[in-house]
Amino acid sequence: MGILNPFPVKAKGQYLIRINNNFPDDELVPDVDREFMELLRKYSKDEFNVKCFYAGALGNALESTQKLQVGSLEIANISNSNLTPFVPLFNVLAFPYATGGNISELHGQKRGMEIVSSQIFQDICVKSANEKGLDIGFWTPIGFRQLFTGKHLGSVIKRPEDIKGVKVRVTGSYVERKMFEFLGANPVPIAWPEVFTSLQTGICDVLHNSSVDLYSVNFQDIGSSLTYTNFYDTLNLYVSSHKWVNSLPSHLQKAYRRACNEAQEMQRSKERERDAFCISKMKEAGVQYYTPTKEEAKLWYDAVNYNLPMWEPVIKKVAGDLGLFKKILSA
Repeated sequence: MGILNPFPVKAKGQYLIRINNNFPDDELVPDVDREFMELLRKYSKDEFNVKCFYAGALGNALESTQKLQVGSLEIANISNSNLTPFVPLFNVLAFPYATGGNISELHGQKRGMEIVSSQIFQDICVKSANEKGLDIGFWTPIGFRQLFTGKHLGSVIKRPEDIKGVKVRVTGSYVERKMFEFLGANPVPIAWPEVFTSLQTGICDVLHNSSVDLYSVNFQDIGSSLTYTNFYDTLNLYVSSHKWVNSLPSHLQKAYRRACNEAQEMQRSKERERDAFCISKMKEAGVQYYTPTKEEAKLWYDAVNYNLPMWEPVIKKVAGDLGLFKKILSA
């Protein structure tokens, strides 16, 4: 994937904003992409000429992030997990049960948003992202990541032992990979545009994604079951080039920030409704949703929760020290 024209792109009195969205052009996905584009136009008084490219047309998560860093792309929608190779501190949000609980309700999503909205997270993690050339626009939580099995697997995952030796697709998150290694699974890193075919052909057996992720790309056609493990919630986000934002005139920087803040609130207001809708559609298509018993939920928690001693070297690797890790999670 070639490098786009360098920033800022301006023509006929307008600043071009290209948004690379990994999701398809689907109104069911709660990314408020259309609303965000309208807000950018509105608050810039049409000085922003906004174009959205869907299904990763301008590159996968790795390519998009690299383009943001050098300023050859303005904005991209990227999952927190795929951003962690560039901003290791963001791995804090991917430790099992650090941002949620071992139950099926959605309230754990609020916990994740509480952390990323805190001053501590801004001072430590967002500052680190800025230093890596990335500007955090706004977050788009879309439900807990769950274990989704391909039809070829032929069984429902209920307990930790059921996942031993199973090929699980993982993102670029080091913590996610370690989590499945600790569970005895075989983590397989696969870029999102390639995941559908990989599950369909057996390159991987299980996905670790939310129902919104799955329904948006029709995974219900090739999957059989979903298990509520609720290791952590899916925190996607709109990320901008720090260089690009800083290159804008002050009144357009303010317009950009205002659009991000309002888009954030719009997204959160739609979050539960769209999650429930996608779950209902997945069930209608024949996907079996399995809620672990209290005993089974405790087995998952006891096997892999982030307080276990095996996580200490991982915490030190991504956060530097345990004290900093705890400080961020204390938000």
